[in-house]
Amino acid sequence: MDLQSVVTAASLLVDRPSKAPAPGVLEGSFTLPISLHLLSALHEVQGEPDVAKSAARVASAVKSVGLPELNIPREVYQVFDDDENSGSASLNPDALLLKLHRGLLDNRDFFALLKQQIMHDAPKLPRVRSRIGLSGLVEEDEEEEDEDEAGREGRPLLMKGTRFQPISSTKQPSTITTSLPKDIPKAALDTGSRSSTFYDDDGRQRREVRTPDTPDTKESTEDGYPVTVSRSWSSRRAFEGPAFGSSERERNLRSSGSSIGKVPTGSFSERERTLRSSGSSFGQRGAASDDLAAMAALTLESMTSRDFVARDFAARESREDVMSADDDSLGSASPPATDNMPPMRRTEGIAIRRAGVQFAFPQTAYVDPSGTSPFTGTEIQPSTSLSRLGTREALPTHPPREPSPEPVEPTPIPFNLTKPSLTIVAPPEYFRKGQDESPAQTQKFQFPLSREQVAALNAPWLQFVVYWGKHVPAAPGVAIPFDLVLMATNSNGHYDGYLQGLIAHSITTAIQRAGDLKSEGMKWYSSQHVVTQSEKTAPGFMQDDFDMFVQRRWDKKRSQPYINDLAMSLASHNESVIERLLDDIETDLWICLRVNHRPSIANIERVLIALLGDERRKAREQAVRLLNILYDGHDWQKESPFEPVIRTIGDSFEVVLTVGENVDPSKTFLLVYSPSLLLDSQETMLTRYSPVYKDGKLIVKQLPSFSRAGYYDWRFVLQDGNGHLTPLLVGGLALNQVQGRVIVQPQVRDEIMHEVWVELQDCDWDRYSGTINRHGSFTSLKNALPEYKRRFGITTIYVLGALDRLHWNRPLTSIDRASPNRLWNRQSSVEFDELIATANHYGVKIIVDTTTRLASKGYNRKYRELVVYVCDADTDQQKHTLNGTDGHDYEWEECVQLNWRKKANWDLLVSETIEWARRGVAGTRLDSAQSWPCIIRPNNKELLRLDSDGQFHYSPDEIVDGIFVQRPDNDALSFGYHGTEAAERYANPLFIKLTRELWKRYPKFFFIAEVYWNRETQAIESGLIPYTESLPRHLASVFKLGLNKDGSVSYLTERANVSTFYDWYQVERASYPQNSILVYPSASHHLRYPTATFGDGAWAVVDLLFFLPEIPMTYVGEHNGWTMCLDVGKGKFTPTPGLDQPHVQSIMSRNLTNIRGHYEHRAMMRKNHKVLSEGGMIPLLTFFGGGWHDRVFAFARFTRTDMAIIAINFNDVESVCFIDRSSLKDVCEIKQDVAYRTMDLINPTNPPQYFWPQEFLNEHNFVTLPPYSSVCYGVYVQRISPPIERLLYEHSMKRLQSNLKQNQDPVHNQLYHKIKESLGSFSTFAAMVKEVSDHQVADSEHGLAAFFQSVLYHIVSKDPSQKAKVLAYVKHLSTASPEPKLRSLTQQIVNFNILGPIVFITPEIGRFSTVGGVGVMVDELTRALAAMGLEVHVISPYYNFNKKGLTGYLKAEGIEFQQKIVTYVGNEYCEVGVHYGKEHGVHLHFLHNFKYFTTPYNTGSPAYNLATIVLMAKASLELCCQIRLLPSTVVMNDWFTGLAGAYAKKSGAFGSTFSGATFFYLVHNLEEGYEGKIYSDDDNLAHVHQLPRDIIEEQYARVTCLNPSRCALLSCDQWGTVSKSYRDDLMRVSPLAWLLRRFHAPFAMQNGIRLQERLVLQRSIAPNHDVAKARLQQKYFGFTDPTIPVFAFVGRIVLQKGVHLILNSVNELIEYRRGHIQIIVGGMANMKDPYAAHCAWRIQALRQQFPRCFWGDPNEFFTDGSLVNLGSDFGLMPSLFEPSGVVQQEFFAGGTPVIAFKTGGLKDSVFEFNAETGKGNGFTFEAHSHNDYVQAVKRALTVYSNTEQYAQLRHASFETVLDVQAVAEAWAGEYSRLRNRIWVDQSLIDAFTKDVLLKELGSPSSQKEGSTAALSAASGVV
Repeated sequence: MDLQSVVTAASLLVDRPSKAPAPGVLEGSFTLPISLHLLSALHEVQGEPDVAKSAARVASAVKSVGLPELNIPREVYQVFDDDENSGSASLNPDALLLKLHRGLLDNRDFFALLKQQIMHDAPKLPRVRSRIGLSGLVEEDEEEEDEDEAGREGRPLLMKGTRFQPISSTKQPSTITTSLPKDIPKAALDTGSRSSTFYDDDGRQRREVRTPDTPDTKESTEDGYPVTVSRSWSSRRAFEGPAFGSSERERNLRSSGSSIGKVPTGSFSERERTLRSSGSSFGQRGAASDDLAAMAALTLESMTSRDFVARDFAARESREDVMSADDDSLGSASPPATDNMPPMRRTEGIAIRRAGVQFAFPQTAYVDPSGTSPFTGTEIQPSTSLSRLGTREALPTHPPREPSPEPVEPTPIPFNLTKPSLTIVAPPEYFRKGQDESPAQTQKFQFPLSREQVAALNAPWLQFVVYWGKHVPAAPGVAIPFDLVLMATNSNGHYDGYLQGLIAHSITTAIQRAGDLKSEGMKWYSSQHVVTQSEKTAPGFMQDDFDMFVQRRWDKKRSQPYINDLAMSLASHNESVIERLLDDIETDLWICLRVNHRPSIANIERVLIALLGDERRKAREQAVRLLNILYDGHDWQKESPFEPVIRTIGDSFEVVLTVGENVDPSKTFLLVYSPSLLLDSQETMLTRYSPVYKDGKLIVKQLPSFSRAGYYDWRFVLQDGNGHLTPLLVGGLALNQVQGRVIVQPQVRDEIMHEVWVELQDCDWDRYSGTINRHGSFTSLKNALPEYKRRFGITTIYVLGALDRLHWNRPLTSIDRASPNRLWNRQSSVEFDELIATANHYGVKIIVDTTTRLASKGYNRKYRELVVYVCDADTDQQKHTLNGTDGHDYEWEECVQLNWRKKANWDLLVSETIEWARRGVAGTRLDSAQSWPCIIRPNNKELLRLDSDGQFHYSPDEIVDGIFVQRPDNDALSFGYHGTEAAERYANPLFIKLTRELWKRYPKFFFIAEVYWNRETQAIESGLIPYTESLPRHLASVFKLGLNKDGSVSYLTERANVSTFYDWYQVERASYPQNSILVYPSASHHLRYPTATFGDGAWAVVDLLFFLPEIPMTYVGEHNGWTMCLDVGKGKFTPTPGLDQPHVQSIMSRNLTNIRGHYEHRAMMRKNHKVLSEGGMIPLLTFFGGGWHDRVFAFARFTRTDMAIIAINFNDVESVCFIDRSSLKDVCEIKQDVAYRTMDLINPTNPPQYFWPQEFLNEHNFVTLPPYSSVCYGVYVQRISPPIERLLYEHSMKRLQSNLKQNQDPVHNQLYHKIKESLGSFSTFAAMVKEVSDHQVADSEHGLAAFFQSVLYHIVSKDPSQKAKVLAYVKHLSTASPEPKLRSLTQQIVNFNILGPIVFITPEIGRFSTVGGVGVMVDELTRALAAMGLEVHVISPYYNFNKKGLTGYLKAEGIEFQQKIVTYVGNEYCEVGVHYGKEHGVHLHFLHNFKYFTTPYNTGSPAYNLATIVLMAKASLELCCQIRLLPSTVVMNDWFTGLAGAYAKKSGAFGSTFSGATFFYLVHNLEEGYEGKIYSDDDNLAHVHQLPRDIIEEQYARVTCLNPSRCALLSCDQWGTVSKSYRDDLMRVSPLAWLLRRFHAPFAMQNGIRLQERLVLQRSIAPNHDVAKARLQQKYFGFTDPTIPVFAFVGRIVLQKGVHLILNSVNELIEYRRGHIQIIVGGMANMKDPYAAHCAWRIQALRQQFPRCFWGDPNEFFTDGSLVNLGSDFGLMPSLFEPSGVVQQEFFAGGTPVIAFKTGGLKDSVFEFNAETGKGNGFTFEAHSHNDYVQAVKRALTVYSNTEQYAQLRHASFETVLDVQAVAEAWAGEYSRLRNRIWVDQSLIDAFTKDVLLKELGSPSSQKEGSTAALSAASGVV
């Protein structure tokens, strides 16, 4: 590298213009030895399983070469630690060292050691002056000279670790002494003369020739170690003229007075030795070489991605133009005068600290006493020269010498290394040479050597040479050009990989050249190449970048043309110009970012910010993208923006990428660009990690936890053969999959915030007028802090009105955004500081506003040039400032709009926020942040206006900055940043800049942003915490309210349900970045108080506020239940709209008076239970009997250790529901040895509940929530112990009983599961019964037996095949168990399973009083139930006359009078006779009352009809009481008996006698006219029925209407009917369908017949169908003809039966068959019924007209039903409706198919015949019409004509007959279900016992012994 390149580089990097250099070459180098002994030791411990042994081996090697221990702070321990030692501050340093180097093959730790050695050897390097410094040391613009005072005062501070200490401005020695072993001769150190051409800082070219002088040896001691001053150097300097001039900036720097250290030689502390090892500048004249060495060291440390401390330490205290004016680290005595120069005074140098290294500007500035500088010729006034130049007399660093009487040459100053534990050695050949010298020559270098050190000196060493110049040093070893070292050091890690590749390749090559070193050499490196393999790739690439930077750096000369071109492109509308400019800017930006040249970056930033307001959309799009890249410091978002996730300080950092098998892990790395780990550092780090490949995934776990807020960007990269790193786009991976961003926020999740408008704190106002009489202040808020903290747990207070403003301004209209409000007191600044101090004392954070609003009058002068202007609408040229606006919704007349196209505005915003942070403010709230930066469209017409001379009126800067704008027109939505597509993908650059700059200096500062317009995602991705009102809007909709942006409330047309919360969390909230943090305000300065908005619902609103994961924020006065709000414009309190009274207390509802306590309690809950503040959230669903509950919002909060489950009732009535917890399975621990304990966090006095894991997740546990109340259960995991196990059984049993009672599926109940699983065998069942009984889960044996029976019933109800097994097990255990306790328990289980008496109350029964299907069905059913062994009772009226008109008919049937009972019908005394008999096992009870029970369904007056059914109900119940019959089930048949349930349970007439009985309402017919309605025009008849009117009266009837069917349905436990289809029809179309649908699973079963009795009867009439047909034809038609089909109808002649269809089709069918058809209508007609009378007339007429084809006699009761059933060819049932029907079953019993209308029970029993399949038992028609009926008959005739098909039809018909036995079993099963009893036929139990159970227990010969043995084993009996 020639002189021109060096000078150019220097001028560029320090931002100084270069001048033509003088001839010559700037060259130099330094050499360091590297011990291969150490490298070998590191290699040998690879894979060593013995950690202690490996640690000792490495520690010994490190100690032998004199390297210090690697000082790694505890904050990064977890990077290297195992899990068990993670974060431990007591980790063994040797073990840590071992862990660090065990990853040597992958992690390049050798370079960390190399860096350490260079850092410690820096003092013995040759002195070479170089002006090449880090970029950005001296800025170009005068406006950027001012630096943050905090930056100037900062000190490099290492993180507190095991051996790290803070570094202060410790004075350094003026002499550096190298300590060497005494047996190493002087010749070993003699490297010969060295000459270097250099340029001093005064601008003069010098040549220095150095030769070693005779050493001035002086022994001393330090810390017990001998120290020897070993050698000195002398220098001769010749001034040959200036190489480049000194600017005013340089002179100012010189005049600033850098510190000169004066510390006596030899007195060095440990802190100073640490400082020396860090690379800081040392000594007086060695500082230049120190700088050079430190830069080289920084380069090497940047290559050690795992050495975080070194990486951080190198990056600490990096600031632009930070000048260490008070760091006394440099100093020297003044040199004497020489022949060429008059005597001069020594001036101080200036130390510039950058990236952890102090670079020294001129250390020896010679000042002529006369006042003239020999360097610049500047005249210096004696009175000001010393102060201006910072000159002071230097204190001597040695004992003072006597001044020489005449000038002498400057005395050489020796080096002195004072850290005795280090051994700095020369290259290895000098060691070997030194060992051959005579003892006389080495006696001055006595130093004790350990064995390890001797071995190290005899081992091979490698020379490492860093050189500058174009000639590579000829010395053997490794050589690297210094310009690349400088390049890498400047770049913040961008070039680390390339420089590392060069060094690694050079080392490998050198070792390979030295054949004798191969065996001992770097085998570790040859095994895998982690960096580039070409030594030319890295320097070539870096040199190309440097050359490009030289061409493209943005100084004033380069940036101004861009601005000019941008302005001209607006005037010319030349799109190609802007495209070219944008391309150039992108290229320039990237190279400047890589080199990290901050002046260039600042100039580019200024242009890009201006482009955000360009009218050309493409320019804005590009500006957004490039600004993000600029602030990031890298180009990873060039192609695809990040998809960030949110974390907080302290969270762990782990990256996992699924890549499959198409990747080479050895060439894959993770790059992380992040803030420094050191909190006092403002730099970012680019570090590289080697991932672990496992199961197709790349895993990086050694990342440090997040220690500060900031942006942590990561990218997986792949290294190609040239060492270039490219994104890992393999295997179909997209760019957004291999890179990402973690935005780390301060730990604010557990904050409880409170907004306080300062004026309202402790204010006083008139309760009627609302006028404020006394305002609050900072002092009043300060005094309120203790109560806020103690009572409400508030940790953060947002102070509204803290910004300085005028008295008429609104609180957000400020005149100075960086100053506290002086409105109340001129000492407000002091009061505010006191407020901050008090808040810090109580642990309360203070946040203030940051706003874009600025008062239009009185604003501070600093904003004068930053506002934006508009032209007057009239003159079009008169300018005035634009009113403040958010660009869409509001325009504030009292405000002025700032120009956000000016970078100065962005910088001012940052500096003002920094000022608040400096005061101690913890955060800021950004007002209306959704529109930041609010850029208004420019007024190009005005900006491009030409003056009369043809020139633009405005400058290019003014045009580009857009100082004139148009009137706002939704600019915040369609212009600026927000008017770009990039805004949907890229973060807001203003927020990125603001957050990055604040987090650099204050890593725990946070930003809350008020956000509207659904821009929460944009704010979160920009580092903000949204202060969102989206959730409050959803909340208001639940109360049927609409919440507007200005705080007003409107009423919605429909009330939303809680699904709006689920939508918000699962859709809107889920669209935010992962783990986003939001602030949820319940009220604010523009939102009404909850008490005013929601009334009583405020209780639920408060619960939602504190239980949700969002940070809660309340408002001043809210805790006290305020409902009046302060009108900001009027400055007075006003009542809430819709409230009548202005008084606060009178406005509040009665239950809101204690709302303050509610706030306190919920706030303390959130404070005391971290899960409520820091936990994640999973929405849960709630259900009740009817499905999902839409008024209860439930969710879970969880952390790694705790969980809380919350349900909030937003209903104004009580809600009963259960919470579905199944979705928590992913966050719950499912193990056999753990239990879940739940506690009521709201009321901790309630006992806890214990769950097995599966129970907790899946059980349905109902809770009852009062209106607007909540439940909050804490969930904790515990190991199961014996006491907890007992509680598990007990609680599981109680919950199981509750679930069974509520008909909830208990399948996930653990106890239920145990019982169910035990049914696998008898022994396991017996063991289970004993286990449960031993845990004492019930209070008594009786209760335990009832529990077992209910559980066993539920099990078999789900699996009926288990019924016989269960009962067999229980019965056998009750008799065969050897343990009395088990026998007694199981016997009680058997008793509990008995169904009990079943009582049928019916208006008709069998042959005694049957007039319809009811009597037949009840008779058949009860007889069948009794035959099954059930106790059945029938209660029916004993009518005065039977159907034949006879009286006293019961006695003839064997029914005897028993007794009289008395009851009352209203006030009427009624005696009822009771007749009793038993028939077919059925107990028959007949009730007789001559007045009311005359004939079935007798009618009279409304009062009489009502009294009849009242008497029937009350007398039946009274009879049960009198005969001590406590029925298990009472079956009420139709409306006539429907009042029985009401009198038993609703009237109180019978107390609790029937409370345990189940009332079943059996519907036989519920069509219109069959409900039993009683109408009364003049009386409500309440005195007769004496029942609650709401259960018997129709509510909307025009007259009094009493409906017994309604009463029955409202008082019964279940209802059922006689067919499934009829049940479905009723629930769909019945007038009482709304009542019918209230019941769960109503029962339905068709009527059946006693088949065997029917068959016997039919066989007695005729042996078969043909004989019966012949007899039928002969009897009714007088002849027989087997070919003529016979159709027959049997039933009543009523409209329901549809007889008219038969009659209307007779003529047509006879004509169709030509008389070859016969039709019989057998039934009697009631001539009082018009329909029946009409049908009777038609029957008689048809019989006379067609005597051979038709027969009917409506006047006689038809008695040949059985003959017709067997002899007919087809049965006719065209019923209009038929609930069940029995006639079709009677036809089927004779094998006769039926033609029926598809209705009711006929649909369930008659099916169309299919000739192909032979299936079906008749023919059906869909419409009840003539044509459909005739077509069905014709289809039947067609089949009849086919003998074979007709035979199939008759056979299929007989197969479908329904036997009453099957019907009875179904009804018995239903009654058992209602009573939770297991029903199974005893024969099945006996069969199972014989065939299965006894075989399981043993052979028949030893059944008893085997049974006893099994039972004993199961019971634990020996």
